Amino acid sequence: MSFKIGLALGGGAARGLAHIGVLKALQDARIPIDIITGTSIGAVIGSIYADKADAYSVMEKIDAYLHSTDFKRTRLDFIKNSDNEVTNYFGHFKKIFKTSLFFAVSLKNSSFISEKSFKSNLECIIPQRNIEDAAVKLGLVSMDLESAEEIVFHSGKMIDRVMASCAIPGIFPPFNYGKRYLIDGSWVNPVPVDLAKSMGANFIIAADVNPVMSHDVTNINGWNIIIKSSEASRIALKKCKLSGADIVIPIDLMDIHWADFLQLKKCIAVGEKTTIDLLPEIKNKLFWKKMIPRFPL
Repeated sequence: MSFKIGLALGGGAARGLAHIGVLKALQDARIPIDIITGTSIGAVIGSIYADKADAYSVMEKIDAYLHSTDFKRTRLDFIKNSDNEVTNYFGHFKKIFKTSLFFAVSLKNSSFISEKSFKSNLECIIPQRNIEDAAVKLGLVSMDLESAEEIVFHSGKMIDRVMASCAIPGIFPPFNYGKRYLIDGSWVNPVPVDLAKSMGANFIIAADVNPVMSHDVTNINGWNIIIKSSEASRIALKKCKLSGADIVIPIDLMDIHWADFLQLKKCIAVGEKTTIDLLPEIKNKLFWKKMIPRFPL
């Protein structure tokens, strides 16, 4: 039985673009990825990589998409800009208006972005193939909205599975899977380390692009307190999931807004540098993990 290296890519929206930097650094260091698991943005990046096992092609595809008219139509900049309005009176009023409009759309419909727009945009970047046909063994995570059950995909149309895995509640619509409605898998498995292990990985590297709580504590109101409390719960869950990894790559991009996908270069650069800094540790642990089975105690 051959030794297999697994890479678990977590959620984090735009910050997850740093996963490309992680893949690039590992590829340049000639550390092969035999198994890749992903949730949310990790499912997007992981699926594109699994198709050809080439980090550079992922980078080129994502860069081209983010500069396309298709991406502009998603209106994600609306969310980012509404959170970054100036703090004077008129800026505050404008932010309230935009936030109210966002909630009005989300309450009337199942999401801010329509299913048609969601799918057509993912089709620009997700390979048109089945998961089981990818060059790298791939596993994706989603969540059943009714039962809160973790749903894992090892096969089926890649575009559908990715839609299910990255359907951020309120932003993207739930994915209709038979009688189930599936949403972003990071709500139950923020970084799918355990999935990589169950798929046969002997050594697991986990990429965490949300290693700490968000830094902004200036705007203390009821809504932000709810958001921060929810964030704390997910960080506690994530720590449990990360405990099974051999190496955790903590990539701190909390200064970047979660919807600011135009920070691609910075995200890739930080992800790559963080990984490069950890390469000596990765290689050392990898060496001993391979050697120990040969010399049992």
